[in-house]
Amino acid sequence: MRSQHSDHRPLRVRSPIAIGLNAIALALVMVTPGLSQLVSEDIAIEEQLVSPEIEQIFEKAQGLFQSVDQADSVPLFSRVIEELEPMVLTGDERVLALLRSSLLQRSEANHNFGQTDVARSDLITLVTTSPTYDVDRGQVSDQIAKMFDQVKADLVGFVEFLIDPPDASVSINGNSISTDTGPVAVLAGSYSANIQRPGFTSSTSTFDVAPDQAQMVEAVLERTSAVLFIRTRPSDARVFVDGVERALTSGVAGDDFIASGDAAAYDRSEFSELTWIDNLDAGGRRVEVRKAGFRTFETSVEIDGLTDVHLGAVPLEKEAGTLVLSALPSDAQVALDGKPVRPFAGASPGSAELPLAPGSYVISVTRGVFGRFETTIDIADRRATAVTVRLQPALVMLGVLGKDEVGKRRLRSGLADAFQAEGQWAMLDRADAAGNLFGDLGINAGKLRKLVSGTEQGTIDWARVQSTLDEQMPGSVYLLGVLSDDLLANEASLWIWPAAPGPSKPELRRVRLDQPDEMKLLAAAFQPKLDPVRPTLGATLIDTPLAGGPVIVEVVADKAAHKAGLQLGDAITSLGGVPVYSEALFSIEFLKLEAGETVTLEIERDGQLMEAELVTGRSFTIIDLSDPRRVAAALAAALAGEMQSASRWPKWVLQLNQAAILLNAGEAEAAVRALRQIDASQTPGTTANGLSMGTVSYWLGVALEQAGPRYIDRATDAYRRAAASEGARFLHDDGPRVAPRAWSRLQRLAPTNP
Repeated sequence: MRSQHSDHRPLRVRSPIAIGLNAIALALVMVTPGLSQLVSEDIAIEEQLVSPEIEQIFEKAQGLFQSVDQADSVPLFSRVIEELEPMVLTGDERVLALLRSSLLQRSEANHNFGQTDVARSDLITLVTTSPTYDVDRGQVSDQIAKMFDQVKADLVGFVEFLIDPPDASVSINGNSISTDTGPVAVLAGSYSANIQRPGFTSSTSTFDVAPDQAQMVEAVLERTSAVLFIRTRPSDARVFVDGVERALTSGVAGDDFIASGDAAAYDRSEFSELTWIDNLDAGGRRVEVRKAGFRTFETSVEIDGLTDVHLGAVPLEKEAGTLVLSALPSDAQVALDGKPVRPFAGASPGSAELPLAPGSYVISVTRGVFGRFETTIDIADRRATAVTVRLQPALVMLGVLGKDEVGKRRLRSGLADAFQAEGQWAMLDRADAAGNLFGDLGINAGKLRKLVSGTEQGTIDWARVQSTLDEQMPGSVYLLGVLSDDLLANEASLWIWPAAPGPSKPELRRVRLDQPDEMKLLAAAFQPKLDPVRPTLGATLIDTPLAGGPVIVEVVADKAAHKAGLQLGDAITSLGGVPVYSEALFSIEFLKLEAGETVTLEIERDGQLMEAELVTGRSFTIIDLSDPRRVAAALAAALAGEMQSASRWPKWVLQLNQAAILLNAGEAEAAVRALRQIDASQTPGTTANGLSMGTVSYWLGVALEQAGPRYIDRATDAYRRAAASEGARFLHDDGPRVAPRAWSRLQRLAPTNP
């Protein structure tokens, strides 16, 4: 197999001076150790070889050459020549043009100042460098033109080839030349020419070229086989004939290649050089072209005798399957192996399609920080792979710290099984990447164990940990396991914290490695049942031994109890048919109801039993963070997700809950920022009954008080606003009133001036 630049024409040299360059190369390599390595390295350079400094020196030299200070141009031309001569074998056109001009003008300048021998020496170098070069007679003096002609006649001869077949390739002393333009100018000397053509015998001729003489070389090649010619798009395709690999296409098609048919749809530069396969006999042949990632091209060829067969230009089609994403939100971001991609609209609403080469991929879909979907898919050629996107909060597993490998495996597998069974989280394993960060973040098993035991405090900048993870491996909640012992661990502490704006300080949970049920309970606690709404009664109850159930001591106007006709002093004895003997039992049963649900109450009034139909009210509420069945980090992530979406709940309610979570984690300053962002115009006013702006003022006072002594005055102002909001409630509309709590805190902060 061989490869050629154009349709079975001889290989062409890079420039018409190649013969002279080869002669110089042979001479220089013989006398200069290491130059052969320099030459090969230079030839590989694709960037501009001539530096801006040399360009400037050349321009200055030319200016002096054309002035009265012509003599001053000689050292500048010498500087250019000295710089460019080592680069001559690269064949770079700019190098050669500057070198020829510098040699010619330095020669003329030296000749003008009587340095004839020096001038002739420059012309010898010029002719030796470029045997085919001729001076512009209008740009040089007659003396230099005559001297140049004499030098060329003394050094250069010509060789002409008469070859059958005429498209055979010719190389002289191992360097390919073109014979299309007639006789070739070469330096006088002895040469060996190799003449070859696919499907023919080759011929070698030796000859001498005398100065100013022409030498004829004749050769007739004998046909030996049929030849198959082909070029492909792209290059580096393997060509098989009758199942046997015979060629590998390469290179780029030359300027003389004109694509036709299907190939015309592509740019010339996308095709390979012409590749040929010889040693073929007459008869039918099966030809295949193969390349990884592309569909195999197959064709049958009938070879009629020892002749040339042209398959033309073969554009290979890329192998491709289709990924079909359904239930994809329009504002979601899609990534393929971590790189963003843009699918196009699919055939059905809410779907999108992405053509992919066959292989395995990790597809990630994100919607904000708190909606994530990730899965691994396998794409096959000409097939559609359907994936339903299910956006979930992302639980980023940061790995397990500790040296007990058995314990680490037990914890990892136990957590994976537990969370996969719940199915509410997109689990992202980032253990390897996180391990590389922990050193910089000051996290290791020993330090975390000391923090758990209380022997070390405040040594980790958790805010920096959170921001680093949010940037480099974003998710909704982060989970890191730490084994209790490096040799034989029987339990692990789990460090859990949400992405910002949730608390940066982790909460801790412990699990025993031999108790899979504990991991299941943890996974269940991660399921964020986020519903900041509860049913309300619109009345205050107290327990008394004088009645058979809790007694109403306050009825709020226009609320559920008032609308149901309940009165002060009524004792509630049953709720929905369930006896209730205390306020606590009533609350347990009442919270089982939905807001707006109708329920039957049995009440005792003035010694008489009667029934009342109650339609429960609806109140926003602050989520109960004391419930051990909930993980605060999961709730924080759910809140943040709601705040990023078109939530069914008012933003101020979500912000109030967010502040409560931050306060519960001890991050008072972050809680202050969250509370101050609440828009008072969007909340019930300070005179409203229930959860209102008065509630916000009370929580702000608590956060400011915890933020430090410098904020006590601000906290006092917030408590005063809360104390003035007589109808405001704590936690929810049926909760305790805010005002008494605010007055109590004011009395503690400023007992003489409440």
